[in-house]
Amino acid sequence: MRELNGIKDSLRELLEENERVTDIEKLVRDEFVIDTSRKSMLEKQGDDLCTDIRKKCEVTSLTMQLLRERCIASTWEHMEDTMAPMGEDKKPKGKLKACKSIHSDKLIYNYAIRKRSKQEDRIFKHLRMQRQIELR
Repeated sequence: MRELNGIKDSLRELLEENERVTDIEKLVRDEFVIDTSRKSMLEKQGDDLCTDIRKKCEVTSLTMQLLRERCIASTWEHMEDTMAPMGEDKKPKGKLKACKSIHSDKLIYNYAIRKRSKQEDRIFKHLRMQRQIELR
């Protein structure tokens, strides 16, 4: 380690001296490399590692995108399509429900509900009618 540190210090001194000399005497940084084959091998290993990491990231990204699409297909696509105004522009947005607070006039949007089948809708209307009759 002492020998390696000595070489490191010598290289640092040479690089500092190279900075002080005139432009004609200056050497390019690559001319200080002794083992060019090892340097190129290390650069190739670094490039290969970057390529592997990039491929893994792409696979992970595609996996997340597939999961997102499946979640949307299993939830959002099965929601009822309602037309509720949103914000001050009052533009209708699909698949939204608003939930109004009991104690204030605040509305919370994006309260989506599941689509009902015809049978479920018929049962719901029947139950609502019964409840209205009970309350009268």
